Amino acid sequence: MINEKKYSGFTLIELVTVLAILAIIAIITYPAIGDIIDNSENKLYKEQVSRIESAALDYIIEKTEDVSCVSVDTLKKEGFLKNTEIANPKSEEKMNGSVLITNAGGKYKAKYQDASCGGV
Repeated sequence: MINEKKYSGFTLIELVTVLAILAIIAIITYPAIGDIIDNSENKLYKEQVSRIESAALDYIIEKTEDVSCVSVDTLKKEGFLKNTEIANPKSEEKMNGSVLITNAGGKYKAKYQDASCGGV
């Protein structure tokens, strides 16, 4: 009689092959995932800035003041922005800057800046 042993399980070569394939997949997908995260952070930042600028324009229209700069804190105090912390998704820092207001031919334009109104 021939002594036959039946082995169940994977050989070392099969396991190493699977690990190598998983490593290649991880190397390929890592930059793509990083790009997706960066793009979503950039999009969220632009949406935050747009919301702040829109609130500043609403403030100027409602207050009908000749103002060239409005701080984010003023917009919160006056109720034009929700009184929550607005954070920069890229750095997690608070967005406590200000909005420069320009009037060109009767049309107001707003531009967010990280500096306060005094730093203009």
